[in-house]
Amino acid sequence: MSLSKRLINTGGAPAGNGLFQVITWNGDGVNGRDINSLSFAPDLIWIKATNTTDNSVLCNILEGPNKKLSFNDQSKTGGTDYGVVTSFNSYGFTLGGTIDLSEVNAIGTQYVAFCWKGGGAGVQDTNGYITTTVSSNSESGFSVNKYIGVGGSRTIGHGLFEAPRFMFGTAYYPGFRMPTQIFDVLNRVYWINEKSNTTATVFGNVAPTSTTYIGANGYSNFSGYNHSFFFFTSIPNFSKVDKYTGTGAAGNTVTLGFKPAWIIIKYIRPNFNFDDSWYIEYTGSNGYIKNDTTTGLEGTRITTFTEDGFTLNSAFQNGLDNEYFYYAISE
Repeated sequence: MSLSKRLINTGGAPAGNGLFQVITWNGDGVNGRDINSLSFAPDLIWIKATNTTDNSVLCNILEGPNKKLSFNDQSKTGGTDYGVVTSFNSYGFTLGGTIDLSEVNAIGTQYVAFCWKGGGAGVQDTNGYITTTVSSNSESGFSVNKYIGVGGSRTIGHGLFEAPRFMFGTAYYPGFRMPTQIFDVLNRVYWINEKSNTTATVFGNVAPTSTTYIGANGYSNFSGYNHSFFFFTSIPNFSKVDKYTGTGAAGNTVTLGFKPAWIIIKYIRPNFNFDDSWYIEYTGSNGYIKNDTTTGLEGTRITTFTEDGFTLNSAFQNGLDNEYFYYAISE
């Protein structure tokens, strides 16, 4: 891997080590408000209003302030006033912007942010045909890259120390969807901002390697446009990317080896034509977020977090013999 320094996994991260954090706040309408309750400098910030309807947004250290990807309004992806995060700070971030402040700090609105620690400002990765800038952290099993697409089917460096088991992103181009690859489903691409999936060869229908993945169409290699993709893998005692099989009844237990603080779940098999949401739950939430909608928290909890994993509370997201993808992170 042609990074300035190879990141090596040394056997797992201890729980609660300042690599991922869920934080909440009540909006006050102030442009320039500091959110400084993190224990680290974040490199990926995922924000969602929880008591009203609004877009989910992603901001990352490589694209920098005043740029965002929007899960629910792809027309507002890219340009300067769309940022909502105006600076990345040592223990948090600053909220602002002249257009979309309501997405992150409207008076009376409650918000949650999911924050990952990467590798800071980033280094060059020349493993792939396309040179990328990557911010990677071997302890959290997370990286983000940034590159300019060249078109066609090309290899692209992802920055992790092993093949990612979960990845998503897109070009910074208004109107583009967000393709997702799951570790053992290579003949399908899921849209993390929608219910549906496709057989389109966004990633060439091949698994990523320990250094690169395939960018094969406009969503992953749109000529002349900036792209950001986000990569995740399992780290003992910290995170797990895997799948479980439904039992059709409450009490189905999934062992992680840690108590989770956050989880995302998606139906994947056996019926590929069945469109279902991405469900997110976290410590303190009294319901779930459906990532393909603008709705805040809704319903009742799908899971109960335990000291060693999670338990499904009903047959919901737990259909008999169905398979479900999940990515869980420790508290």
